[in-house]
Amino acid sequence: MKLIVVVIRGANTRFMPAYGNSWIQLPNLSVLSARGLTLDYYFASSWNEIDIRQAWLGDSWFGDKKPERDLSEILSSAGWNLAFLSDHQNECPTEFQKAFAFQNVIPGASENPLLLHSAMEKNEAYLSEKNALIWIETDFLLPPWKVSEEFLSPFVEELHDYLLDKEEVEEGAEMPVPILNPKEEGLESNDLNFLARQSGLAAAWSQMDDFVGAIVASAQEKFKEGEFAILVTSDHGLAIG
Repeated sequence: MKLIVVVIRGANTRFMPAYGNSWIQLPNLSVLSARGLTLDYYFASSWNEIDIRQAWLGDSWFGDKKPERDLSEILSSAGWNLAFLSDHQNECPTEFQKAFAFQNVIPGASENPLLLHSAMEKNEAYLSEKNALIWIETDFLLPPWKVSEEFLSPFVEELHDYLLDKEEVEEGAEMPVPILNPKEEGLESNDLNFLARQSGLAAAWSQMDDFVGAIVASAQEKFKEGEFAILVTSDHGLAIG
């Protein structure tokens, strides 16, 4: 059994068709949602990343009481391989990352998430016949968004078509383009700036969807149905504590 967990840091469910978005196409995530289980509500007891990671490993959600063994210890004792793959360096709390026997950080993958897919296919835990937990984390949806032209172009056209249809831009004026770095562009509250930032993030989501599709296709090619499971989540839910 291969359990593949994909953590998309900074993901906002409002951009996903499964949660009601009708203007952005994410075919791979949509198929996963249709064929699997989609959580309508995702609650977290804290915004603190360390607390969230403790909960991921099986720690107590509330209070200070901790189990005798966390998830990594239980799986390891049962003969599972545990692999951690990410595109961010020195951000993941040491205690969390230490739980995984196989670790691979690919900084360049923050510009191209498919590098994480390639690393997964070469990972010893993934290739082994043993059961394995493959934990993949990506910062790709955190700005600045490094989106390739292949995924950016459709949103440039869509933004321009929308503005022309709504007559939001005066004749002869320069057309705005999707903003990929909101910090550089500023956060002034006007409609054009908002739409440009929204289009930039949507393009990043489109490229992220392609990455998830590659993960699924790889698992389907290598393993039979029932021999793998894929879980896609974010690093934050709705804080209630």
